Amino acid sequence: MTCLWFRRITLLTRFEQAILHRFPGSDVIIHQDPCSVVPQGNRGI
Repeated sequence: MTCLWFRRITLLTRFEQAILHRFPGSDVIIHQDPCSVVPQGNRGI
């Protein structure tokens, strides 16, 4: 669980940095839903 959590945080951080690079000075808020509507077998991170 910890490894998956770390991968998500790393991915979100990289995504946030990419947005900030493209739109300098912007405020970035990324909301990650606590659950998914995607079936378990179709999820991929």
